[in-house]
Amino acid sequence: MLTIFAGIAQFERKIMLQRCNEGRIIAIYKGVKMGRPRTGGTQLEYAL
Repeated sequence: MLTIFAGIAQFERKIMLQRCNEGRIIAIYKGVKMGRPRTGGTQLEYAL
């Protein structure tokens, strides 16, 4: 019984990962910038 649930959970994770990757690809084509914003010159001086 547990083996069946483990298989279903693994299948769900695989589908979730596939959907996330497809969403990232679509976002890149739309021009969305991924990741943390770069720090500008004034922000960098303030941080130091």
